[in-house]
Amino acid sequence: MTQSKPDERLDPIAEGIWRFDTHYVRPRHTGCPIVVDSGRAAIFDTGVPGNIDALVAAVESLGIPREAVDWVIVSHAHLDHMAGVGPLMQRLPVAKVAAHPSAAPHVIDPGKLEKGSRAVFGDDFVDRYYAGIEPVAAERVVETEDGDTLTLGTRELQMVYAPGHAWHQQALWDARTATVLAGDAFGVNYPELAGGDGPFAILPTAPPQLSPEAMHETLDRIVALGPERVMPAHFTVIENPREVAGELHRIMDEWLDIALEASSVEDLLERLIAACAADLQRRGREEEAETMRELYYMDLYVNAQGLWHWRRRREERAAEKGGK
Repeated sequence: MTQSKPDERLDPIAEGIWRFDTHYVRPRHTGCPIVVDSGRAAIFDTGVPGNIDALVAAVESLGIPREAVDWVIVSHAHLDHMAGVGPLMQRLPVAKVAAHPSAAPHVIDPGKLEKGSRAVFGDDFVDRYYAGIEPVAAERVVETEDGDTLTLGTRELQMVYAPGHAWHQQALWDARTATVLAGDAFGVNYPELAGGDGPFAILPTAPPQLSPEAMHETLDRIVALGPERVMPAHFTVIENPREVAGELHRIMDEWLDIALEASSVEDLLERLIAACAADLQRRGREEEAETMRELYYMDLYVNAQGLWHWRRRREERAAEKGGK
């Protein structure tokens, strides 16, 4: 296939790495990396069913025919990242899905994920953004563990186990470009709030698998790889990963204290918004607080639910120990 002009929803990230903007919820909210080497491609996350036609067109605009896509890699089994994997695999004749062993069953049968998303987001949201979810045949799914490598042309892509946000999360390390494709393992930041002082990053603490200890360890593990850049799914590429990791460590500890002090999920949400506004003020950017509230509200709403769930589990474990 002759390479045409790259799709307008693609941005070059590093040698052979592109980001496709899924337009999930809004433009510049969620990206899917595409790695290209020697005329072959791997797609890291898929977005949702509604963006699959555009994703395939974007890959083809890079000169990669559908039969030259070898891998579709699922960072973790949350629908904003992998609801489109079934429809995408129907368009890719030879590709395999790579997923953590705990995520693979949800790729094969996504029904439980859909049910959980309805409980968190409501039926209207799920019907609007996730309609068209399809299962993937088990024989096309490969389970990958920490340290496993996927060959793409002359490039070796290494899986990095990255729990904290979810137990089934994996990041991808490309040593050739010193780039980590992080999914939700390295915070959330949107370009509208990036400034001269770098990205304005927060954590993804969604229910039900939040583990603060594992999240701290994952941040350290990613930094220890020595990346020049980290690409989170949401959304701006981080080019100062050590500094951002330090900020995310601080935020995690602060948010746990906030969760323990809150009187309800609603109170917790408002406290998180206030903490983010205080961080903007500390950085001399207090005039951006309303933009932050608008752009991060959905993330912080889900984060409040996850932190409240973490607190309730903590209290239940303490009660169980006290009763013994």
